[in-house]
Amino acid sequence: MKNNDIQGQYMQIFHRIARLRLDPLFHDISEGEFAAVLQKIYRHTEEYPDAEEISVSEIAFSLGVTSPAISRMVRVLEKKNYVQRLESRRDRRHTLLRLTDEGEAVRKNTFSVLKEYFRRVSEHMGQKRMAELSRLSEQLYAVMEEELVRYKYSDRHSGRSRTEKHNRKQERR
Repeated sequence: MKNNDIQGQYMQIFHRIARLRLDPLFHDISEGEFAAVLQKIYRHTEEYPDAEEISVSEIAFSLGVTSPAISRMVRVLEKKNYVQRLESRRDRRHTLLRLTDEGEAVRKNTFSVLKEYFRRVSEHMGQKRMAELSRLSEQLYAVMEEELVRYKYSDRHSGRSRTEKHNRKQERR
């Protein structure tokens, strides 16, 4: 198989996996509400047991999304009594988030369903193949991240070299 064919095939597979909807595995919440909010709050309390609860803006920043996007999910989860908003003890202007007992139960159950799903997928694929896939995926992620950084700083996406951009900035001064 030619190199271009392999690249095209990988791009198609990557796109299909990224678009794979796991919604049937979630009960009463969306994949985003689970991953972005419930799991994030849980992990924060596990990693920083003595710290204050996590804020909407901290969640948004860590995920690279906007605070309004997280706030919309929080409102839905609040209505279901899965998340509670609290006033920060340090700064009353900041709103913090905490899982309710009901929210923790939903998070735990959803996490168990996901673990079982991935256990079955791994079993179907075979442990040896899954180990190899994990190893290769880690390598691929590192290479893709490195290439994104190179691309970002090469200014290929703007059609100009960094030197040209620097010279134009100097001319404007």
